[in-house]
Amino acid sequence: MGKNRFLLMILLFTVCVNLFSQTAKELVELGNNEAEHGNFSKAIEYYNKAIEADSSLSEVYYNLGYVYSVENKLEEAIEYYNKYIALDDSYPNTYFALGGIYAGKEDYDNAIKMFKKGIQINPDSPEEHYYLGLLYQNKGNDIYSVIYIKKAAKLGNEMAKKYIESNNILLEDDFVVPDSLEHLNF
Repeated sequence: MGKNRFLLMILLFTVCVNLFSQTAKELVELGNNEAEHGNFSKAIEYYNKAIEADSSLSEVYYNLGYVYSVENKLEEAIEYYNKYIALDDSYPNTYFALGGIYAGKEDYDNAIKMFKKGIQINPDSPEEHYYLGLLYQNKGNDIYSVIYIKKAAKLGNEMAKKYIESNNILLEDDFVVPDSLEHLNF
């Protein structure tokens, strides 16, 4: 009888744990709710519990990256956005978020790299073309800057259109800079 009672207790314990434990997705939702209300430390707690419950749930890493970036904890944001990319590299906004962080740190090379990766996934993103143009402008590369700003204007970005207009740039000129200059004989 003692063995049956022990098995019954284990069964009841398992049922109770399953009834009262939260799934990783539920924990993410609780974290999202806290983040929406500006309770970032509580959101981080829920997200970390979600990772403990299921470390393969990619969205929790993106959400942590976002929360850390809002809190201006940029190294943590970069870490979690990169963890998200390791699980799912198909979401362009992750690259755009990383690009924005790198741009804020004036690391224009990494910012450009991230924006380009995001644009490869979503080539019709007018804002990101515009930002990429501004990044090239910050690096002093006016040719690439104008190319990306023109593309942004053609895709409908109003700021890019104003930039083109105020700088008297012909939108119809579709000059494309070659990827490599090796084919030229200097």
